[in-house]
Amino acid sequence: MVKISTPKKDNKLIALLIVLVILISEICLIPSNILADSKNLENQNKATNNKYVNFDTYFINDGKNLREVEIKDESIGAINFELNVENGYLKNASIAVQDPNFSMQKSTNEIIESLKDNVVQLKEINGSKIITMPILMDKKDIINLNYLNKVTKVVLSGIFVSDNGKEQEIKKEMLVKVKWNLNVEINLTSNITNFIPSENKTLIQEKINIKETERKNPIQETKIYVSAPKLNNILPENVRVVANSLQATNGDIYGINFTKDNYKYDENTGNLEITVSNNADENGNIAFYNGADEYVITYIYNQKFEEILKQNVEIDTYSKAEIKFYQSENLNVTQNSNKYNLKNAIGDNVTAEIYSVSPINKGFLYDNFNETIYDANYKLNINNQNANKIINLNTLNANFANNEKEYETNEIYYKSLAVKEAQFNKILGEEGFINIYDVNNNLISTINKKTNKNNNGELEITYSEKQPNIRIEISTPRTEGVLELRNTKTINSKLTNNINQLKEFNAINERININGEYKGSLKLEETYTKVDLQMDNTKWMPFIDNNVNFTLNLVTNNNSYDLFKNPEIRITLPEEIESINVGEISLVYNTELKLEYARLEENNRVLVLKLAGEETNYKLGIQEGTKIIIPAVIKLKNTVSTQNANLKMTYTNELAKNIEYKMQGKESVEVPVNMVAKSGLITITTLSGHNGNEQKLALDENIVTGSLQIAESTKVAKIESEIVNNYQTEIKDVVILGKIPFANNKTLSGKELGSTFTATLKEWLKLNGITGKIYYSEEEEPKEDSTSWKEDVSEFTNIKNFKIIPDINIAVGNTIKFEYNIEIPAELKANLKSYATYTIKYSINGQEMEATQTIGFETPNVMNVENVENSEEAGINMKVKTRVGDEELKENSKIHEQEIINYEIEVTNNSNNTVKNISIKSPIAENTVYVEKNENPYESGEGDSTEGNYIGVYKEIPEKLEEILEIGTLNKGESKTVEYEVRVKDLPKGEENKTISSNIALLINNKEQSNYKLNTIVQKAELKAEIPFKKRTAVVEENNFTYNLRIENKTSKDLKELTVTMQIPKEVKVTNPKAIENGIGGIWQEGDKNLTIELNKDNLITCQIHTLGQGQIAQLEFLAEVTELKGVNNSINISANIFVNNETYRSNISKNILEGAEVIIEKSSPTEGQEVREWDNITYNIKVTNKSDKIDSQIYVIDRLPKEVLGETLKYNQYIYDFENKTYIEIPINMDLSVVEKPEGDQTRTDTSKSRPKYDKETNELKIPTMLPPGKTINIEINTTVQKIEQDTTLANIANVYGEAIISNTSNEINHYAKKENTNKPVDPEKPEENTYSISGNIWEDINENGAMDSKEAHMEGLEVLIVNSDTSEIVQDINGTEIKAISGKNGYILSGLKPGKYIVIFKYDSNIYKITNYKQEGVSDLVNSKAIPGQATIDGNVELVGMTDIIEIKDSNINAINMGLVKLGNFDIGIEKTIDTVNTVDSKGRKKEHKYKDGTKLGKLEVSARSLVGTKVYVNYKIKVSNNGETKGYVEQIIDELPSDLTFEKSLNQSWYEENGKIYNSTINELEVGQSKELILTLTKKLTNENLGITNNIALFKASNENSSKDINEENNKSNAQLIIGTSTGRIVLNITGMLALLAIIVVGIFIIKKYK
Repeated sequence: MVKISTPKKDNKLIALLIVLVILISEICLIPSNILADSKNLENQNKATNNKYVNFDTYFINDGKNLREVEIKDESIGAINFELNVENGYLKNASIAVQDPNFSMQKSTNEIIESLKDNVVQLKEINGSKIITMPILMDKKDIINLNYLNKVTKVVLSGIFVSDNGKEQEIKKEMLVKVKWNLNVEINLTSNITNFIPSENKTLIQEKINIKETERKNPIQETKIYVSAPKLNNILPENVRVVANSLQATNGDIYGINFTKDNYKYDENTGNLEITVSNNADENGNIAFYNGADEYVITYIYNQKFEEILKQNVEIDTYSKAEIKFYQSENLNVTQNSNKYNLKNAIGDNVTAEIYSVSPINKGFLYDNFNETIYDANYKLNINNQNANKIINLNTLNANFANNEKEYETNEIYYKSLAVKEAQFNKILGEEGFINIYDVNNNLISTINKKTNKNNNGELEITYSEKQPNIRIEISTPRTEGVLELRNTKTINSKLTNNINQLKEFNAINERININGEYKGSLKLEETYTKVDLQMDNTKWMPFIDNNVNFTLNLVTNNNSYDLFKNPEIRITLPEEIESINVGEISLVYNTELKLEYARLEENNRVLVLKLAGEETNYKLGIQEGTKIIIPAVIKLKNTVSTQNANLKMTYTNELAKNIEYKMQGKESVEVPVNMVAKSGLITITTLSGHNGNEQKLALDENIVTGSLQIAESTKVAKIESEIVNNYQTEIKDVVILGKIPFANNKTLSGKELGSTFTATLKEWLKLNGITGKIYYSEEEEPKEDSTSWKEDVSEFTNIKNFKIIPDINIAVGNTIKFEYNIEIPAELKANLKSYATYTIKYSINGQEMEATQTIGFETPNVMNVENVENSEEAGINMKVKTRVGDEELKENSKIHEQEIINYEIEVTNNSNNTVKNISIKSPIAENTVYVEKNENPYESGEGDSTEGNYIGVYKEIPEKLEEILEIGTLNKGESKTVEYEVRVKDLPKGEENKTISSNIALLINNKEQSNYKLNTIVQKAELKAEIPFKKRTAVVEENNFTYNLRIENKTSKDLKELTVTMQIPKEVKVTNPKAIENGIGGIWQEGDKNLTIELNKDNLITCQIHTLGQGQIAQLEFLAEVTELKGVNNSINISANIFVNNETYRSNISKNILEGAEVIIEKSSPTEGQEVREWDNITYNIKVTNKSDKIDSQIYVIDRLPKEVLGETLKYNQYIYDFENKTYIEIPINMDLSVVEKPEGDQTRTDTSKSRPKYDKETNELKIPTMLPPGKTINIEINTTVQKIEQDTTLANIANVYGEAIISNTSNEINHYAKKENTNKPVDPEKPEENTYSISGNIWEDINENGAMDSKEAHMEGLEVLIVNSDTSEIVQDINGTEIKAISGKNGYILSGLKPGKYIVIFKYDSNIYKITNYKQEGVSDLVNSKAIPGQATIDGNVELVGMTDIIEIKDSNINAINMGLVKLGNFDIGIEKTIDTVNTVDSKGRKKEHKYKDGTKLGKLEVSARSLVGTKVYVNYKIKVSNNGETKGYVEQIIDELPSDLTFEKSLNQSWYEENGKIYNSTINELEVGQSKELILTLTKKLTNENLGITNNIALFKASNENSSKDINEENNKSNAQLIIGTSTGRIVLNITGMLALLAIIVVGIFIIKKYK
């Protein structure tokens, strides 16, 4: 090995050079440090940390891109973001504008995903994009100076995906600077407001107002130059200035901080200069209010006023304002001048204005219940501080007025008086006061510096009594200015004026006297009627039931509204609605109105509600007004397209003064709804007339078949087709090619339809909604341009095809309709089908499209069943079970003479349709005879034994040679079972055996459809066995029987050693098995050894017979009690097997059919699920119902009470049978369970109608006996008291019912939760006002949405429950001032400590996850229904969507079962996944190659040979999988593929896709059930060149909705992309490697230099 060494110095130089090169390259990628001065702002680098991504942000001014801008016109302000992405694309990109001094407005740029909190989220970007965002100045009352001129950091972040698929995080910061200097207009006004005498001198007062016409720029300083007016050419000797407000300049609303230092007056020149500044505080904050400055300048002239008046003097005023704005170098100057002729005095030392901030609503004037409260404001202008005297203000009576006259009244009173503290201190000073005197001049209150302030910062006093008039004494003002007195006044609730007078009043005239009378007319606002309509579901879809709860709110929550009398509300539904089904309507927050009727009018499109009654009081609390809850199910027309529509509501009210919508110039209230249909083309075909009232509907490509009956007469069916254009553009070139049903027909594409019979066209096709031409053809497969198409035909029998060509294009939302009638032939057989189909061909945006729809007919599919195993296939199935005794016969099974064959035939309809006229036909087999059971196998005999002459179980009917059994009609999935029996006759002499055949046929309309055949072999018999039975009559209990087995020796010889077995069903209790005849001619007695009998534990009876003599009978007997009925219809089957001489003989099947009554037992408690404590009462209610209409029973109801409670009383209705009148008598029973009753009569008796209930306190079991007649209900109420609770526990209670002839049943479980401690406050009847009560209930999740709190539905925990006073809407507090609240738990909630009163319970819940179930669902018990409706409540200052109850009044007891049910909206989560399935290539020589990718491939690589690259066509097959990952059914309207610019869409490769505006759409998925996925294939192509290699990114997304109108919870999976990298076969992707080569060259050159000159 040769070792080459390099000097260390050379190594260091090489290393240094490499480091230097790398450092330089890195520095090139990092933007230089940017300073905030203008030069550096403009010199920022656009490059990011990736050379293929550049980013810039700037403003445009005079056509230049600038990073610093001064904005003077807000309407053109905008910030621009420029992105340039090459050799890849940018994903997950965002632009964050950090703490800007502007607010960005929404932009319509299509690459913007969202704008929130100054962050712009972007869609994927490649190429060059410019985003322009309008900006505005945030105008707040207080702003910081920095805001006006500030540098803002803009940060781009995202992920760059290069053409080779590599990802790199991108981040780039830019700085921009905005200076706000908006152009402002100033409005300056000046007026002479006073010209009065003042202490032998003359006073002139000028008021100057300054205001920005629009708030745009904060003022830094205001200067006002005023030339004092000369009076007789003489300047004033004294000038005073006060500021009533400086809000525009510095936010000083009352001019409190304005002093003499703010102005100076030159007596020589008469020039007055006023200066006010807006200085920043220590934090740099300045005022920026939207208000005005108001200055009052008082001029005092040393001239007598009386002399001046004689001279008719003219004066001139002049003022100039110079406004310095922040950020502006120039002053804003404006001037004002006026000329006045002073002929008379103007004003006074004190002048007044009377006004009201808002109109006075008249509602309470009408209702005769509430007082009307309003404010009368007295604005006192203190014009002359030198008047130096106390101000006395006397109020005069206020009167009602109309346009013509006033109406005196003494029913308006003063309630309180308030004055702003700042004004009080400014005008009156620290020692100032305001005294108020009543009409008798008694001092009733004083306002001074010690007076308490209200929440508005006013000094306020309230009078202890109503004051009709007052005198207000105000201390001597210390300065000129404004003092405003706010007087709160009330109008009596019960006025003496009649309603017509009140309607005429339009004002209240207020008067006061201050050295003269002042009058103010306060407007009375007339009331109006308002009804709100809300819906909990405003997104409706066709083909489903849209559940909608309408809530009508008759608004009366303040006195601006009318009360209601006999209102009528009419809701006009959109014409797109097919039907509306209205449920039970509820009125909430209402005691005075009643629903008179609710009905549909005008072809069921107008829902009319009429209420009767008159409201007398407003609902001023949280409830807003009477609410009408209308649950409804709405179905849209199937042909509805996606669109917005409106419900229109009108209403009338006999108390209406005005109607709100009419006042707004509208004809109705319009409530929008969104109708969402599948996008694209919607095809619907309806089939009718083929089978009674049956209708079948096919949607799009779903094939639906209508049912035809077998062997019926000719039918005429109608086929109606509708085609809806739900694209966003019109469809053109429409041609419809259709086929009527005929045998062996095919679709247009040549697919066999499977038609096996032919129907004929009856008449011409009809078109609706369009005009066009219709052609007909007799050919089976005519081409579109075939000459066989005829427009005029007279004979339709042989027509097989039709063609429709509309005259016009089909506009968006429009519908094509066509229909035709066909004749279906008579006497059709089973298993036939025939289909009608059509294909619509059309073009959209130049692309040819087509859609096919098929609908058909079929007769029932009847299966020819040979055995049980293969009988579950679709169709009409017949199962036959052939038995002798307990053995089921197979082919060639052996049977004996005299045995009974039982045929049991079950027919099941496994088809999709109802089938009528089904029957069974069977000839009686050879060597058998048809038999029927005797009603009584004995001629006579009563009691528990089988007495009397035995006549046999059966009687033979030899003349009956055929059995017909009617099945009738079977609905889909329904089964019916029939049976018959025959006896095997003795074989003819000389024959030892014989084969007989059973043949059973299934008929429909008397036509045989299938049959069953069975051959059996008859053998000679030595004995005959039969089992008769009869009902026992000597016991009261039902279902007790005596069974008898008779075994007869038919031979002339003795039979030896017989074994007999009978397997008794387990639900039968056997007693007293014994023998009657011993088989050798004697009566059996104990100890008889010829015959023994025993019963084992498995209910098997075994008998051993030693000898059965010739011609003798052995007879066995046992008693049987049926102890359990398993269903409504029960069959107790018993048969016997006799074993002798290696043969098995079988008796008949003794079939005892017993009907059982279905008895339902339900248990409830009004306090179910709640907490209880010692001494609490628990009431259990048990409801026992006999569902049978003919079976009565003696029953027992057993309730074993929890050991922690003690029974107190029992109430129930008992039934007793009246034998004389043969009817039941109902008797109420009341029983004190605390008293041990002495038993009456025989308590062991089985007649429950005469028994008494028994309460066993040791076991705490209560047993209630009674008769239960057919269809009757027994209601039981058990009252108990909770005993001492040792520890917290659950009190669980169930009840059972059992008895004769019923199906025993167990109730649901009722739970209470017992608490150890006792917190119940005893009720003191002497002091009811001190007693407190509770409201309790449960919050549960209504999983099945039935509006009932079912036992298996979970109680929801952790929800807050509040309670408010229904009158004040304030949260109720306990005696300690703590708000009464509760948190729901598994035991519900309880709100304790409530005094008698009226309340509303408020439930807080997450409305994004749940909605409230139906209010008081119809048919649901009040104990378990939901009593909440959705509403809004302000809680802790936030408006929240909550559940609210009706008004609950507590009088003298607790209120229970105030429940709320919540329905989970179900997370809505539709996800899309796009992957690459296969890629096919075809080179320029036509050579093909397929490239298959693994499932789930998101990034695929394709290598193409460099030699054949140019001209190769690539076919990319994308797999798009759409899945419903949520908890609610979804409806996918569209799949959208954002077609990349380097790929091409070819319609011929993608029949279900179409292109529009550069994107590709598919609308075939439609419904997605929970957990369901559907897949689509999209093929896009690309022709390769040397320049278009690299990465192709393709994105797919969708539009989807659901029945709850809820949002998709997971937006991350709402779009998906797949990437394909195309390169040469070397595996290298064409990249720009210039930079890499340059660096390598530097290194090589450097090494060379080092080597050469070392």
